[in-house]
Amino acid sequence: TEEPSTEPPSTEPPATEPPETPETPKPEEPTTEAPAEDIPLLSCKAVLEATQFIYDGKSKQPSVSVTYGAAALIQGKHYTVAYSNHVNPGTATATVTAIAGSGYTGTIKLSFTIQKKAEEKPKARPVGTNLKVNGNTYKVTSVKGGKAYVSLNKFANKRATTARIPSTIKVKGVSYRVTAVGTKAFMNCKRLKRVVIGSSVTKIVTYAFRGCTKLTSVTIPSYVTEIGSGAFYKCTALKKVTIGKAVKKIGSKAFYGCKNLRTLSIKGTKLKSVGRSAISNIHKKAVISVPRSKFKTYKKLFKKSTGFKTTMKIKR
Repeated sequence: TEEPSTEPPSTEPPATEPPETPETPKPEEPTTEAPAEDIPLLSCKAVLEATQFIYDGKSKQPSVSVTYGAAALIQGKHYTVAYSNHVNPGTATATVTAIAGSGYTGTIKLSFTIQKKAEEKPKARPVGTNLKVNGNTYKVTSVKGGKAYVSLNKFANKRATTARIPSTIKVKGVSYRVTAVGTKAFMNCKRLKRVVIGSSVTKIVTYAFRGCTKLTSVTIPSYVTEIGSGAFYKCTALKKVTIGKAVKKIGSKAFYGCKNLRTLSIKGTKLKSVGRSAISNIHKKAVISVPRSKFKTYKKLFKKSTGFKTTMKIKR
């Protein structure tokens, strides 16, 4: 039999195993794979905000958007934009350049145009404005529907023997139709022998040729509708007048005192009135020729109050 142990019990704590020390991770070994190649910008889609501009003296720098597939590149991060020839009219260029290390490489050039500013169509001067052309004075009488009209108000050359009233005049790029010979426009042009009236003239106004004592003949063009009062007052050398087809009215004293006026030829059928003393003191044997269809009507118009005398004759 075993004898009982006489050793006192141990007071030392039971032995414990030391804690495990965590393993230090091993450093990763450097990769030997080559980095991905940069994407050429030429494989991307680059679009300008606008491609046409109007010149205004300021630089044009349209924004550029660049995409690669569904990915949008960011300016300043992936690329920069530089502009050239982008102020004056012509072809301008936006150069898109990839930023190093952005994953993109190369450049793209985009063109846009700067057009000359279209010249504004010049505007007619306001009604009432006086215009000078070759020394003569014209007055703006109407501006409507993009068209402008003037009257010749003063003929400058008092020594002229021949005068031509134009159909149109042009001032600072604007054309004006000359539709009237204004009041006293040629008054006392005492050397004037011949006048050519433009086809756009519709009115010969009061005293337009008064006192043109050497004027020998006048043809009123077919567009004239009215011969104003005293228009040829005392044109004492006037021998023949031809009145165009459109004249509706001959004003009072229109040919007053034209003592040598022997032939008055009326071509039209629209004449409605002949004013008081319109032919007073013209040649006492003057002949007034009228259209056959208007003989009776016109004979009534040239009554005694107009200056018509029994020694004068109205013929078809």
